[in-house]
Amino acid sequence: MAIEIQKTDPYTVSPIYHLQEEVFFGLLDEPFVIGGNIVDVENEEIYAGRIYIAARRLQGQRSNLVQNNGVIQIIERCSVPETHYILPGLVDAHLRMKSTMPTPSLFAAEAVKRGVVAAVIDSDEMIDPMGVVGLDDRIANGESSGFKFFLGADAEQECFDIREAEKKINLGQKVLIRDGGSAANFETLYSLIDQYPSMTMLCADVDNSADLQAGYLFHTFKKGLDQGLHFFPLLKSVSSNAIHHYQLPVGILREGDPADCIIVNNLNDLIVKQTYIGGRLLYDASNA
Repeated sequence: MAIEIQKTDPYTVSPIYHLQEEVFFGLLDEPFVIGGNIVDVENEEIYAGRIYIAARRLQGQRSNLVQNNGVIQIIERCSVPETHYILPGLVDAHLRMKSTMPTPSLFAAEAVKRGVVAAVIDSDEMIDPMGVVGLDDRIANGESSGFKFFLGADAEQECFDIREAEKKINLGQKVLIRDGGSAANFETLYSLIDQYPSMTMLCADVDNSADLQAGYLFHTFKKGLDQGLHFFPLLKSVSSNAIHHYQLPVGILREGDPADCIIVNNLNDLIVKQTYIGGRLLYDASNA
């Protein structure tokens, strides 16, 4: 898959001096930096760059230092391409958190290994087997993991053929394309991802731990590439489309966004090396 990496004038003035000024005056702690070929899903470009994520001090007092506020402060373009790639973290647009699934924290520990940083849970399926008290316990367990879980009623209706899906898209509805579960429709509907790049959302409909071990959402992403889908429409269907549709506080590699991203070795093998959520390193393959 050949994707052009944009080159930057090496003599362009860096915006980093603004950040250094804030550090000097005690407004920010020293930032940490993630460097690589940055995949900009919104503008559909790839460029070599550095992402600066700074810790913010409260009232300039070190005693109240927040270790990492998790927000991208500056994205700086560089002149020399890197070897690895930084992508927005993947988002599962419909997760069935059934009683057959592991606890949310154990699920999260496996999901981040596969590049997934957030999931929208089908609240009805979560409540049914657990009851209200069980739901509260699972939400608390999920929050402790650092993974971004969101409860949301699924407004999208099932689609089982292209004509039905296109009718709903023309009415302004986004369509869920499912790879797994009893309502799987990926093989039937995947061509819609290129045709309607802003109107499709991917989900894996995992039912148990075995589905997670099989690759989860990243497996579906790779399957789409193998089917010949274009890279950026496919990436939108598994990241920014769900974020915009549900108005999720999940980042897509923009200044001011939460640092929710993944580092992969290249855009062919797509092996996840690291996963960050809110600026926290939640998975590092070198320590696995």
